[in-house]
Amino acid sequence: MNKLGVRWKPAEKGWNSRLGGISAIHQRLATREDGTVGLKIFANCKNLIRELPSLTYDLTNPEDIDHNASDHCTDALRYALTRKKPAQSWVTSVHYLT
Repeated sequence: MNKLGVRWKPAEKGWNSRLGGISAIHQRLATREDGTVGLKIFANCKNLIRELPSLTYDLTNPEDIDHNASDHCTDALRYALTRKKPAQSWVTSVHYLT
């Protein structure tokens, strides 16, 4: 992929990063006081919709999910929710010439 111009950046994995990611998912799925939720999963996210409800907790560590189960979509969601935000905004203003 690097030869094609794609520049991958390794995910930062800290101590208990799985637990922090799982906690982030729970926090976003919880209903807020105003009745909204912090995470909306759209119908076209079929694999996440299939995978998320079928996850089970680890028997030896009940705070963690069973890492032997299919959890690729959940891992991607965890990384998206816990990644560090860039220092500067990637969105720039568009100025139209008149």
